[in-house]
Amino acid sequence: MLLTYKIKHNRDFSEELKKARQVAEFCIKHRTQSRNLYSLPTQKVVSYDYNFPVSPHPADVKHIGLKSMLSSQILRKYSRNQELRSVKNIKLIIPSQAISVLKKDKTLVIPCLKLLLNCHFSNNFDKIS
Repeated sequence: MLLTYKIKHNRDFSEELKKARQVAEFCIKHRTQSRNLYSLPTQKVVSYDYNFPVSPHPADVKHIGLKSMLSSQILRKYSRNQELRSVKNIKLIIPSQAISVLKKDKTLVIPCLKLLLNCHFSNNFDKIS
């Protein structure tokens, strides 16, 4: 049986959502551009053909100011789907590696958002998503 618990966090993430939208728009704009030897973004070139489409790297959006853990997940989502032409609804995607669970204290810790949540449910779960 799968149970879902929603936890109130009482925190405004509007700044992070604005930055996430900028990252997604950057990804859609730059995902099909070809890069050559003299381009600035820092990504390893695997092939000797320098005119192939490359998805943006988290270092390319560092100037926006979103944590790299969040920006890499957004870049991953929007660079994989070639059908997307615009951003309508953006969500902060947090990888499961970024969530720490302290079962003894019944708390969830998400350091990339500086968020500490108290859990009021049982500790018999295996995974947080």
